[in-house]
Amino acid sequence: MMKNELGNRYGRLVVVKRSKNKKTRQAMWDCLCDCGKIITTTGIFLRRGETKSCGCIRKGINQIHGHNLKSGRTSLTYNSWRAMKSRCTRFTDISYPYYGARGITVCDKWNDFCNFLADMGERPSCKHSINRIDNNGNYELENCEWTTYNPPYRKAGTTCTN
Repeated sequence: MMKNELGNRYGRLVVVKRSKNKKTRQAMWDCLCDCGKIITTTGIFLRRGETKSCGCIRKGINQIHGHNLKSGRTSLTYNSWRAMKSRCTRFTDISYPYYGARGITVCDKWNDFCNFLADMGERPSCKHSINRIDNNGNYELENCEWTTYNPPYRKAGTTCTN
């Protein structure tokens, strides 16, 4: 039996009407985003939290902090921040056993990229990475710095573009 989603809110989306099923047997719903755009998605994606906006959240994050490059990729600084958070919080991250599983955390303030950027500044180059001064300490302003590194996995002959 299909669950009636009319009027329900999921993130920035409000379900406004049932949509016609095209090639799927799942119930499809038209949703109005807070930004004004209407998208169609499945009820299961809404309930699981897989669809929270029309895409404006992701676009807005990059527009707010200016770290979306013209190529559509994100900046070195943003990538470092995202990787730092991932290795400390996502048990599926390959580095999680060495960070999150050991109890290494990211300070609450740095859950917002803008705060991280204000504290640490831009990543100086692609040869720099974020380093914890005390290897057993958390990611926080007093314990972090940008340092250069020479990873063993970098292929010979590859160059740094920043």
